[in-house]
Amino acid sequence: MKILIIEDEYKLADAISEILKKEKFTTKIITNGEEGENEALTNIYDLILLDEVMDPLDGVTVMKKFKDIRNFKTNVILLTRNNEYEYNEEYLKYGFSGYLLKPISKDKLFEIIDKYLK
Repeated sequence: MKILIIEDEYKLADAISEILKKEKFTTKIITNGEEGENEALTNIYDLILLDEVMDPLDGVTVMKKFKDIRNFKTNVILLTRNNEYEYNEEYLKYGFSGYLLKPISKDKLFEIIDKYLK
């Protein structure tokens, strides 16, 4: 299974990637929203982990572009530091499949992967 990690904090993205690789997932890290958007639209991934706050494009802007593409079916999980439930539930309206709160726990990471990849 291939997972795209679009996260501007490289250390966090690398830590997530290493955890996933140990479980035999293939990962790719992109640290910029614009490049991540292009990668997601030109290659096939089973799941995308997308950071909320990035330059030059933030996660919500990228997700809106994905949503505008009719045949874009990949589940996208928002990575956010905002722990307000109501605020994060609003993101589901943009088309995100779910969200993970930072700092990301290994258990929550695999919980979301099990939910969307099985």
